[in-house]
Amino acid sequence: MAKILIVDDEHMEKMKPKFEDKGHEVIGFDNKKEAINIIQKTVPFDVAIIDMNLGDLDKEGGLEIANEVRERSSLTEIIIITAYADYKNIYKTMEVRLWGYIDRNLDHNLNLEVDKALKYVEVQKGVFESLKVAIDSNDPYTHGHSKRVAEYTELIAIEWNKINKTNGKKVKVEDVKMAAGMHDIGKIGINTFVLNKPTKLTNAEMAMIRIHPVEAERILKEIPGFREAEWIEPIRQHHEKWDAEGGYPDAIKKDKIHINARIIAIADSFDAITSDRPYSRNKIDNAKKEGKDLIDFTIDEIKSCSGRQYDPNAVNAFLNIPKEDLRKIMEEKDR
Repeated sequence: MAKILIVDDEHMEKMKPKFEDKGHEVIGFDNKKEAINIIQKTVPFDVAIIDMNLGDLDKEGGLEIANEVRERSSLTEIIIITAYADYKNIYKTMEVRLWGYIDRNLDHNLNLEVDKALKYVEVQKGVFESLKVAIDSNDPYTHGHSKRVAEYTELIAIEWNKINKTNGKKVKVEDVKMAAGMHDIGKIGINTFVLNKPTKLTNAEMAMIRIHPVEAERILKEIPGFREAEWIEPIRQHHEKWDAEGGYPDAIKKDKIHINARIIAIADSFDAITSDRPYSRNKIDNAKKEGKDLIDFTIDEIKSCSGRQYDPNAVNAFLNIPKEDLRKIMEEKDR
């Protein structure tokens, strides 16, 4: 079942049942205000069908809604419908990246385009799930790691957006979560012995590990439909460091690092320290020796690296997350 948004001031009630009868969840509005309110509060839609002209007083309201949908996620497919198709309107929608821009009078064409868009979304989701299974099966120690990192990332991104509500630095929560779920796909080709080696890695083994962000980018860009995806760049950068010291693969620093990558880096470290991995056992032992709760210990570790390994602003967003929310995700791996 797909999730579809319809915004049309005249035909929404007529259009809604056509997609509901196919088993889809459909949310419809006849005005911009209510539509934008729900877009900001709900999980992103699979497909959004938006009328460009929402009445005489809001002839480009549809464009504003489309921008709001795209601001929320790069993955939603957007279809603009209009009875007044012209090149000026088409030009204005180019930056939004539409699935289609069609004449509202061709009803069969709209149904066809929605079906095609939904099939494309379904294929994308299938690819993501297959890649996640491949990541986990390659390394049993990291089973669920990508899922947890994606969930921690989502929490940090939400807090980041609260802090940056008015300064134009908000992130697309679904995009950063998607990248987090795929961040270790480049490890598929690395020997499991190297990934879980309990002793210090040799220079050659470290070189193998450090190439995985580049491999991840290469793998994902080989998949049709992903080559231009906005969420791939942060995957390459998720091991870069705020001060560039020891970061890889490009040793870039500060704002040169994509904000999504800076957020993922914190989520990745939090899960690595709080999971039973060969390279994290010393930290877990240290937490026990100090008589500290593991979450408190890990938070202190991340705070101590703020301004060096991590973006201080991203750390502040992380610190705003209630500990019980972190614990809930962390304890899922024990079930």
